[in-house]
Parts: sequence; C-alpha cells; structure tokens
Amino acid sequence: MQKQNNEILSIALATLGVFILISLIQFQSHYAIDDFLAIFKGDANNDFPLTGALGATIGALLKKSFLGHGSFMICSILFMYSYLIFVRKDYKNKKYQRLSLYQLLFGLWLAVFFAWFEGPSDSASGAVGLIIDSFLHDTISSFIYILLPVSFIMIISAIFNFSIYDILKKINSAVFNFFNHHKKNIATKISNKENKELIQKLDSHDEEINEEINEESISSSPPLEEETVTEDIYTKENEDVISISIDEETAINQGDIDSINKNNYDRYKLPSANLLNEPLEIVDSLSEDDLKDKSIQLVHALETFGVQGIVKRIQKGPVITLFEIEPAEGVRVNKFTTLSDDLARVMQAQRIRIIAP
Repeated sequence: MQKQNNEILSIALATLGVFILISLIQFQSHYAIDDFLAIFKGDANNDFPLTGALGATIGALLKKSFLGHGSFMICSILFMYSYLIFVRKDYKNKKYQRLSLYQLLFGLWLAVFFAWFEGPSDSASGAVGLIIDSFLHDTISSFIYILLPVSFIMIISAIFNFSIYDILKKINSAVFNFFNHHKKNIATKISNKENKELIQKLDSHDEEINEEINEESISSSPPLEEETVTEDIYTKENEDVISISIDEETAINQGDIDSINKNNYDRYKLPSANLLNEPLEIVDSLSEDDLKDKSIQLVHALETFGVQGIVKRIQKGPVITLFEIEPAEGVRVNKFTTLSDDLARVMQAQRIRIIAP
C-alpha cells in the first residue's frame, strides 16, 4: 500500500510540474493574478494558455510576484522529487534538501540577473528580483559585475557537485601539454631543416673537391724520366722478393699433456694436520655497556635522518652484532633500508647491513 501511495504522489508531483511549466512557457505580460477569479465574475479573457485561467493565474503569480524566469526552477524541484519518490529512494535525505535549496538559489540568481540585464521588468525578474537588484545597486553599485559571475560559478558547482580546483588543474595540464607538444614539433622541424642545410653544404663541398681533383688529373702529365725511374725501382723490388727463401713447415712437438699433469699431481703434498691444532681466536672487545652505548648512538643517528625507533634487543656475535629496532608509529620500513651507507659513516663502522621484514 505504501508503494502505491508513493507512486501516486510521484505522478501527482510530475503532473503539477508539467502544469506549472506550461503555464510559465505560455505566460503573457497581460495576465494577472485575479484571472482565475474573473471566471466567476463572467468577464474572463479567452486568451488563456493551455492550462486555462488557473494556469494564467499561477504564471502571473510566479512570473510577476516571485522570481520571474527563475520560477522555472520550481518545476525542476518538483520533477526531482517525483523521480526520487518513483524510484523509491530516500527523498528525505539531507543531500536532496540541499540540492533543492541550491536550485532555488539558482532561480533567485536568474531573477537578479534579468533585473540587472533587462532593467525593471516584472515579468522577467519578478518582484523579488527587482527588490534584490535595487538593494545591490544601492549597496555595492558596480561590484555586481563581479558578484554575479562568481555567485553563478559557486551555485553551479554546488548543484553538479564538481571541484573548481580540479577543473583549473586539468585546464592547466592540458594547456601545458599542448604547448609542450607544439614546442617539440617546432624543435624537430628546426633540427630537420638545419640537417638538410648541412647535408646540402657537404654535398656541394664534395662536388667542388671532385671537380678540382678531375681538373688536376687532366692537366697533369708526368715526364718520361719519372716513368723510367719508377720502372727501375719496381724491377729491383721484384728481384729482392725472388731472392727470399721459403722453408717447409716444421712439425711442432705437442707433448703429452696428461702425463705432465699426472707428474705434477704426484709431486703435490697435502698440508699437515698441525694447522688445526691452533684455531684462530676471535677476541670480543665489546662489553655490555659498550653495546648499550652503541644502541644509543644508533638511535641518535637514526633521529638525525628523521627516523624514529627504539632498540628492543641486541644479539652479540663473534663478528656481527645484531641490533633489533622497532620503528615508531607511522614510520615506514623502507626508510631504514636506504640508510645503510649513511649509518655506517655516522657509526664509524666498516659495513652496516639492514634486514627488513
């Protein structure tokens, strides 16, 4: 039963919204608030909108005495609640109440805007718009030119729930990427043009060099004496080459590698067992007080790099001493892993290895 009542209420709100919307669209300036009462007096005007005398009365009431063109936002609010009730959403939620208030504020903004833009016209701005416009002109005068666009942006961002900062950030990023892309294209075009000019210069330079070489080869004619001298040199060199003796390849003694390795292995002597009689002694020079001092020094070194922690346990070994550190609340583990070299320098240790879980 409750669901059927909600559907009936939703249809009723939608019908009322359509009725008011048609009345506002077909409104004419000669309509008056008492047109509906004129029916009962017998002097009713036949030039009524599709919604009749009642529609003319509602249109005159909203257009002239309320918000003018901003009265269309009443239809928007009715349609919104009709949809919410029909789809069985929680129309009593505060966010929908805020959205209705924002739409009503936008209607008020439209009334003030048309009063400022068209001047004193009760059908465009309504009585409320004229009153607020005259009040703003008396109080802030020309500052209304700044107030209207700023308030428009604020109301629209509240209705559609978007962030002005995010939009400006996206616009800034788009403009930066656009100019960066065109800058790269211009740089590549300039570099390609410079390369083409350089190649053309090199080609022309090579052509000039080839032409000079050809001219020199054509103009030069060697004398006969030089030819005879070169022939004598070549004949002497040929005689010297013929006099060189070439011997046959001699066999190379490769030897027996296996026998050589076996002989060397037979000569090898194992070390004596006396080497194990005297083990190396590792002297532990650090006492418990020294280890505690080292832990205090380690905590102080970590604090210098902005890392907070507490030494929970110390495991003393023959060569390596393990310090277990518990990080403070909110300290990430990867901050420790990047400080091995810096800690070794501060602690004057040969090497520090950080083991992270």
